[in-house]
Amino acid sequence: MCDVINKNMKKTICFIIILIVFSGLIMMGIQLKYYVYYTTYCKDYYLVLANTESLRYEKIIEANGEPDKTTREKYTEYGDYFIYHEYDDGRLFVFTDNENGNGHPSLCVIELTSPQYRFGRKEIGIGTDKSTIEKVYRKSYQGLQQDAYGKYFVEDGNFVIDFYFDENDKVYKITVGKAEIRHGIRGWKRK
Repeated sequence: MCDVINKNMKKTICFIIILIVFSGLIMMGIQLKYYVYYTTYCKDYYLVLANTESLRYEKIIEANGEPDKTTREKYTEYGDYFIYHEYDDGRLFVFTDNENGNGHPSLCVIELTSPQYRFGRKEIGIGTDKSTIEKVYRKSYQGLQQDAYGKYFVEDGNFVIDFYFDENDKVYKITVGKAEIRHGIRGWKRK
């Protein structure tokens, strides 16, 4: 009788251990998925618009040449600056830097106003219809959204893309930035 109870007890303990391990693996998988960006349309917008995957100032200048116009603007009382590099082809690169200019400027946003640059299979760019953008990004995180200020945006992978529409619902300006630059860790989405 004791042997039967011990066998049943061993089976029960083994089942509980297997169940706990399996549950732990599932929970770990959920946590890993929780902190993963997923891309639905374009893998690297910066590569398409800046001709490089690097966010480093020097690499971007090397890939695109010297800008046609450069301006610096202070944006905090702590000595932080925006550096604007404007190219005649309709691209504006915005970098952040410190007061001394030795903080290794990093790219935060690219603004696009020229139909010359397009991305993805559907060739999204200046002049694209709002309905096309809604269709293309319908599977991205929450699709095409409108913020409290009336600006339209989508989150695609680690990027936030703002679309500015004219009265005919055609895009006249696009800005692209990294999601964590735009809104911190809130950009990490469940897969």
